[in-house]
Amino acid sequence: MKVEEFLTNKHFIVWMLTQDPAGTSYWEEYLNQNPGDKANFIQAKTQFQKAYFKEERLTENEKDALYQKLIRRKATEVKGNRKIFRSYTKYAIAATLALLISIGLYYYRYNASKLPSEILVEYNPIQENVILISGDNHYLFESNTALKINESGIVDENGDSLKTVINDYNTLIVPYGKRSELVLSDGSKLWVNSGSKLKFPSKFSDRERRVYLEGEIYIEVAKNSSRPFIVETPKVKVDVLGTMFNVNAYSDSFVSEDRVVVVEGSVGVKTTSGDRTKLVANESATFTEAELIKERVDVDRFTSWKNGYLLFNDTPMEKVLLELSRYYNITFSEESQNISEQTCTGKIYLSDDVSDVLKTLSILIDGSFTIKQK
Repeated sequence: MKVEEFLTNKHFIVWMLTQDPAGTSYWEEYLNQNPGDKANFIQAKTQFQKAYFKEERLTENEKDALYQKLIRRKATEVKGNRKIFRSYTKYAIAATLALLISIGLYYYRYNASKLPSEILVEYNPIQENVILISGDNHYLFESNTALKINESGIVDENGDSLKTVINDYNTLIVPYGKRSELVLSDGSKLWVNSGSKLKFPSKFSDRERRVYLEGEIYIEVAKNSSRPFIVETPKVKVDVLGTMFNVNAYSDSFVSEDRVVVVEGSVGVKTTSGDRTKLVANESATFTEAELIKERVDVDRFTSWKNGYLLFNDTPMEKVLLELSRYYNITFSEESQNISEQTCTGKIYLSDDVSDVLKTLSILIDGSFTIKQK
């Protein structure tokens, strides 16, 4: 593969932008099988990096010109007739990086006639702490944290023991913009998403293992056939012995539906209204006030948040903005409806700074976001 072919290769560009482990493995295997391409590969990496550092800031005309090229390229890929971007200039490389570096958004389709000029975003910049409550004890964590329960109680990620109540439930509160991890006393591992509240015991009973959720968790349940594991939300009860699944059960006004997605194994689900269903791997059940919807899904779409990003595949921008609203507790003004029918494919990385996401989105929609503090 020639240098310019690396610079126009989608896998190469995405890997240079994200440096994710899967991409590293891909190119290591490629070079092992094609050792003659190694010199060109290294040269392409050097050119890519130099282009970004030298041309990081582009004029609006340069951004617009590149954006139109990207749109034409995507249209050509769909037709499958020919290739665009036979050469990749330093401006194109730099602009692509400027567009994608903050949130890793690979592709965005839009209708120019519907683009808004400005979208107002209401945002509370105050960074709240993750809170662990056990009896009268309150512990605050400024950033994402990982907790573990052992024989002596709960320990933090530094190995320090926290004074906890053994025979009662603890409460973990994860504010917007943060995530946490928790290993329970039976070895089950949980990821707790932004804006969630989880109640869990320091020690499970001999009959069952039960936690209470408002929000979203991904859980890998330790197998134990004699003690079922139960996740209970205000609307749904999920009953398992050992499996991997995701539960979305927010109680606020963003959405009016709960969802259970199974990654591995099977679960039984019962709603407070009496509906029941069984789910196996790659199945999802959505519960609204009116019905229960069961379907096959791409589980990565609903579980990627635990790895620090949101994954989309031709997802309407309405849902993209909804998930960003959920994660950062931000509100988009009515002008955002003008882009609701557009679609997004790729990864949006959950940056600690919401302005990183908004800056990139403003370039992609050729509009602007104005942040208003709540």
